[in-house]
Amino acid sequence: MARLRELGWHARLHVHGDDLLNNSDLFRSIKDVPMVIDHFGHVGFEGGFERPVIRWVLDMLKHENWWMMVSNGNRDSKMDAGWDDAIPYGKAFIEAAPDRAIWGSDWPHPQWTKGMVYDAEEVELLCRYVDGDTTLLCKNLVANPARLHGFDS
Repeated sequence: MARLRELGWHARLHVHGDDLLNNSDLFRSIKDVPMVIDHFGHVGFEGGFERPVIRWVLDMLKHENWWMMVSNGNRDSKMDAGWDDAIPYGKAFIEAAPDRAIWGSDWPHPQWTKGMVYDAEEVELLCRYVDGDTTLLCKNLVANPARLHGFDS
């Protein structure tokens, strides 16, 4: 973390939900390095919002150095298409940190196990997370990633 801080970089946490909880104390101790939870933290979309991992993520997103990449909702969905089960989680995570949510397509979709994914469907999924709000879309696709990666300075 010291090296990341020195370089002005962020940490990208490509983890699964249990990893977040199992390393909770370490992650909570990091205050001065931007922390990006990649791909929803692969928290899963079953069991509701009272699960400890969901409460933990929503709590961490209150901190200015914590970000969420709201991508791969389609991968973690139990559905083959439409991915409706991802929608409430995408909405909640973006609402928790609208200025620190980013998105990516995960192209070229490594280890994809469902039928062919079309990136336009993934963009549509993001649009559903924000109910078509163009301000939030612009934040997720342009302003937030530019700030995170230092493109706006």
